[in-house]
Amino acid sequence: MTTRSGGFRDRQLGPTLSHAARHPFYRDHWAPHLGAPSARDPWALLDALPPTERRHLSEDVTPMLDDGDEIVAVGFSSGSTGSAMTRYFTARERELAGMFTKAGPARTGAVRPLRLDFPSTWHGVGGADTPGAVLIPGTVVDDEHAERTVHMLRRRFTAPGVASRVSMLSGGVIGIHAFTRYVVDHEIPVSDFAIEVVGLFGGYPGRRRLAWLGEYWKCPVLDSFSVSECRGKALVCPNCGYLEFDPQLVAQALALDSPEPVTSGTARLAVTELYPFGIAQPIVKYLTGDLVEVLDDTSACRPGHVGGLRRIGRAETSVTASANGTTTVLVPSQVLFDAFDRPGVCRADFRSTLSGMTVNDLAQPYVHASLSETEGTLRLRCRYRPDGSGIDCTADALAALLSWPVARAWADSGRLVIDLVADPATAPPRSKFA
Repeated sequence: MTTRSGGFRDRQLGPTLSHAARHPFYRDHWAPHLGAPSARDPWALLDALPPTERRHLSEDVTPMLDDGDEIVAVGFSSGSTGSAMTRYFTARERELAGMFTKAGPARTGAVRPLRLDFPSTWHGVGGADTPGAVLIPGTVVDDEHAERTVHMLRRRFTAPGVASRVSMLSGGVIGIHAFTRYVVDHEIPVSDFAIEVVGLFGGYPGRRRLAWLGEYWKCPVLDSFSVSECRGKALVCPNCGYLEFDPQLVAQALALDSPEPVTSGTARLAVTELYPFGIAQPIVKYLTGDLVEVLDDTSACRPGHVGGLRRIGRAETSVTASANGTTTVLVPSQVLFDAFDRPGVCRADFRSTLSGMTVNDLAQPYVHASLSETEGTLRLRCRYRPDGSGIDCTADALAALLSWPVARAWADSGRLVIDLVADPATAPPRSKFA
């Protein structure tokens, strides 16, 4: 499965591959394919090319410069899913990509909406995209800044052509969640504000967190999947999880055990960043480390989402089994984390300077899964750290784990046994937010 072609993707895929082939790494990595008949068709060539791995992007895809161009910015990945990775941006990329990503103007004569942003230095892009919006910075680094943000949301503006109230919140998951926790803990009613939509990006909020945000703000909460190492995102359908990727991204579903594209089942996500993005360091068919599921007519919420992708977790933290060269995803990491994202389970500590803030519900639950085999039966042992409340969450957590069809089928057939163990010594998760 590949992101639907058309428009910008059709125009830019060929130039993207041609530009990337100038880089010594890609020229060598793709050598057997560049002279093949499929090279005449950019989409066929993309399917045939070997994927780019994280180690390649970290060690081999060094920045290249055209004459007259220069590096003007350096970006870093969060490091939440591996060592922090450096990306370099040139003056030409900033100019061309900036023109592409710049929000369009508001309709003639329309009042420009006000959007308050919580910038994230750790994660990529996303949030609520609104043409012509006037942006206001917000922050929750301490009580004083949180109160200033509250003031901005309560304020009535009188500038000509601009809305009188802030109607949108946009930002990283942690910033939005921390601010919401602050106003909830300080018993500030949502009626003090005029928010009509909340946009999230960075991190992977579980269903419980999204529901909690929607319950307070009384408006749609839009989640964006920030694509690892790329300048782009995918809006997440709140009903079926379908990923609507930005036009400058081409997403592919690759088999778990080979570089072959697949059209059904679970797969690895590979992403290409289209020119003029990635001028210095092209990203082509990059394995982001995410697992996806190809939606079919039973899992998609509408016909247009059939064949699309839904993110189900990170490969390194999902539970998989391999036999005879075939890998099976028994429990994806997002299912695992969602299963234990409930009262009764401790969460990763998130340091905050906000006074009196309830921080224990911000990050990933303390849960670790290990797999062993005895006489042909797999035993999945999920250790979690109880939060001291005395709440027994095992029945609900087990039901959530078995909601994944593969886990249910293997358990029903006797091939899989699941044990849930409350263990106060359970170590923190490797990543707080991923």
